[in-house]
Amino acid sequence: MQPKTFIDVSSHNGEISVDDYRALACQGVGGVVVKLIEDTWYNNPKAPSQVRNAQIAGLQVSTYHFSRYTTEEEARAEARFYIQAAQKLNLPKSTVMVNDFEDSKMLYNINRNTQAWVNEMRKHGYNNLMF
Repeated sequence: MQPKTFIDVSSHNGEISVDDYRALACQGVGGVVVKLIEDTWYNNPKAPSQVRNAQIAGLQVSTYHFSRYTTEEEARAEARFYIQAAQKLNLPKSTVMVNDFEDSKMLYNINRNTQAWVNEMRKHGYNNLMF
């Protein structure tokens, strides 16, 4: 048995059809991680169709947020923006929500700031978190 893998998609991948997702599933892909937002200003315009088509194809759907926060308040604001985006797509609170942080500007107080992000997510019932 081949292990199942996940793919990461964002607006850069454009429209992905149900048939495209089904073809990926035949190659061992079991899920998709869709970029929903970045910071508090960007929504992936392709996310609604990327999520919907993956669900129709029977893939597990997770999402991610590309973080940029450098303070606790910014982290909480980004968490709230992420939650709003997930709610617009009617994603269940059991969805795996990934905090993707890559910006070196975030290093100062990264643990404290990320804990503020986690606390905000959990306060709203999102407990299936990854980093």
